[in-house]
Amino acid sequence: MGSYALRTFYKSHDAALFNDESVFIYGKDVEFNSNLYVSKFNNGGWNSIPLKMPDGHLYSRTSVFVKDYHDAASHVIFTSRDKDDNDIVFITKIGQDGEGITLSDAKSLEFISNMSIVRASATWLNGMIFISLVDKNTQGAYTVVLDSETYEQLSPVTLIGETLSSRYFDEMLDQMTGAIAQFSDDNHGCFLQLCNDSENISVFKLTFEADGRLSCFRLFVITERDIGAFAGLYDKDKSVLITCYCQFNSRSKNWNVNGVVNKVFSRTGVEQDVPYAALPLNSSPGIYYRPQVTRAESGYAVSWEGAETLHFKQFNEHINATSPETYYHADKPGNHRMAYIYGKYFVGYQNDCSEPRFVGLEYKNDEIKSVEN
Repeated sequence: MGSYALRTFYKSHDAALFNDESVFIYGKDVEFNSNLYVSKFNNGGWNSIPLKMPDGHLYSRTSVFVKDYHDAASHVIFTSRDKDDNDIVFITKIGQDGEGITLSDAKSLEFISNMSIVRASATWLNGMIFISLVDKNTQGAYTVVLDSETYEQLSPVTLIGETLSSRYFDEMLDQMTGAIAQFSDDNHGCFLQLCNDSENISVFKLTFEADGRLSCFRLFVITERDIGAFAGLYDKDKSVLITCYCQFNSRSKNWNVNGVVNKVFSRTGVEQDVPYAALPLNSSPGIYYRPQVTRAESGYAVSWEGAETLHFKQFNEHINATSPETYYHADKPGNHRMAYIYGKYFVGYQNDCSEPRFVGLEYKNDEIKSVEN
């Protein structure tokens, strides 16, 4: 039997804040073995600690932070593939150890089973964790609520009544366009964004009712043209839902990064909205991928990937720029994740990727100062 070199690949998974510092999840894959790490910026350097993978489960396709309204992380949700190519879902809690962080022993969430999970998002709210998942086996989206301390299941695993885009279940298209965005309203529930079968963004409201029911209803649909990958947040002070998406059109040489604002307000307990038109956020033309968005002092900060650069910009609720565009050189970056803290962007991304940038040959974190007007 001849010998051969094992290839090592890296994949960036998620970003969040922990004690006002940035944290990231990334994976390191060798053959069918996978290790997950949480990387934290500390005193000018980056320190990574491994997630404690349970014995017998070796390959993780999906991992996300459980985040609150302010993007602060409390837990990590991650999957591990079993022999039948389904996913076992695990949860671990993040703790503090001096200036570093700790991760508890992972516990399986056995009530989430027989799924092949391609996308996930998780939100902490009032002692509860909302988890939403896109399952390849049934080509459906599901949501469930659990207790954030005991991990007790508080609601049934509920199918969301929406036909999803087929892009989620095509590996190449999912890498370029697939997204799921769930984020807290800092009150009673979460907003959830999914790509529907018309390639538009369906926006749902998830609420855990006092009687123990999990309600899920569609608020509205963002129907702009050529919607690709997207990210969103809710601003409770302005009662607006912010969505940033990259355009996806194989016939075009320019895929803008657009911003959309939906005014969300409540009348007699029913959420309603007033839609705004999409406006471009990028200053120069190009083909751009996978935007990320978060809150900043002047409104919101957005980032996205270009051919050889990462781009950063700030804007307000009218999609007007409040800072110049910042450019950061990277070698075919993929799956970047961004956090913004007091005038600085923090990023994690896989570098030196082959198209369509599933994985890279290295993983990098960096700190990038924003450009002031």
